[in-house]
Amino acid sequence: MSFVRHYVMTTTPDQAEALARVLAELRTVVSECEGSLRIDLLAVDSEPHRFFFIEHWASRDDHAAAGSQLPADLMKSLKGLLAAAPEAHDLTEPHIG
Repeated sequence: MSFVRHYVMTTTPDQAEALARVLAELRTVVSECEGSLRIDLLAVDSEPHRFFFIEHWASRDDHAAAGSQLPADLMKSLKGLLAAAPEAHDLTEPHIG
């Protein structure tokens, strides 16, 4: 079953472009991981310093395995730009009975 991880990341308005660049680089890295199906990077129109980073995976296990493949320096840059901890959600299709 496919798996989706959804993050909401916010920075200060003056750091929006820097965060967008780091997230674009992260999108490239994550998209090369085994089991990565698609990565969506979106900015909120009314709050351009807020971003949605949506990872589509072949499985939850593929997502879990990818964490060890992320460059530490990139993750440090990302964390340094965030105004708060990212909001994260695991998503699956609803079971409709």
